[in-house]
Amino acid sequence: MIRMLIVAGGSGGHIFPAFALTEEMEKRRDSLKIMLVISGRPAEIKIIEYMKKKIRNLKIYIVPVFPLREGEGVFHWSVFLFRFIRWSIYSFLLTLLFRPCIVVGFGGILSLPLILSASLLRIPTLIHEQNVYPGKANLLLAHFAQKVALSFEDSKHYFKNKSKLIVTGNPLRPDLKVIEREEALRRLGLEPSFFTLLILGGSQGATSINRYFVNLWKNFKQEDLGFQVIHITGLKDWHWVSEKYREINITAKLFSFYEEMEVIYSASDLVIGRAGAATLNEISFFAKPAIIIPYPYAEQHQLHNALYYLKKGGILLLEEKDLAQDKTRDFIYKIIKDREKQGLLSREIKKINNPFATKLLADVVEGILFLN
Repeated sequence: MIRMLIVAGGSGGHIFPAFALTEEMEKRRDSLKIMLVISGRPAEIKIIEYMKKKIRNLKIYIVPVFPLREGEGVFHWSVFLFRFIRWSIYSFLLTLLFRPCIVVGFGGILSLPLILSASLLRIPTLIHEQNVYPGKANLLLAHFAQKVALSFEDSKHYFKNKSKLIVTGNPLRPDLKVIEREEALRRLGLEPSFFTLLILGGSQGATSINRYFVNLWKNFKQEDLGFQVIHITGLKDWHWVSEKYREINITAKLFSFYEEMEVIYSASDLVIGRAGAATLNEISFFAKPAIIIPYPYAEQHQLHNALYYLKKGGILLLEEKDLAQDKTRDFIYKIIKDREKQGLLSREIKKINNPFATKLLADVVEGILFLN
């Protein structure tokens, strides 16, 4: 019996590649037991509920994370430190009791104590970095992990020990497939003859993007609204965004979260969203022209991701500060009308997609298991 312990808390960007690896390993091995450790945020729970329908031998362990931000006070730091110490103890005990053959971390602070515990207990470890610019946790854990899997070649120069590095790409959630545009629009109850714009905020939503586009549609003239909108709001913004859309004369479908994202992507003609690793990976798979607005915080991981895709000619880039400028409205409307530019973006972003990422990452896991 092969036992795998996977830690992937934080966001869909961490969980989706873990989902892909889990399903691939289950296909390869009949006797496999997997424990997935997550932080239990609402967006994660939605994804996990969906995963459990697809994967048989999956156990979930939830560790609530107390978020830590720059500039927080002593009390916040004290609570965070207490919880981190407690989780470190739990990690050691969990690793002892579960006795995994390998521990795989997908970044984030949740992975720190588990990978370190496994290293202390001489259990093989692997970490995977989804972003171009690695997170602090993975930069630290790279010193202890047996192998470090990267999504991008450009990430290599951030790591000192090059012998551990292997570029696998970023595994895509395994349930995604391209379907006919007309069929996707029919399933959503939208009109195939209309241009369809998809607004995305990532698995956790994006309040600033939600607010900007709700206000933007109000300022469009009726004759300019020759398109329809699919808007994924995220869980926390769903109520107020849906209320605002009722005041706007535009054809739109709103969702807080949508399980079958292949329907959403296949129905869309242009995507506007964040630069999370999972989002860009999905846009690349579906070869959709995109205007990307990176989240401006969190060490600017998303900006680095966006700049990589921009350099390859696969996206158009807007920074969040640009949303306050009047010319942004004209820029977006111009792209909606420019079919030639959309075609070029679609072709270039498709070239970035790595269809073998899941297989390559699973091969790394198999290689580590074989050697141990």
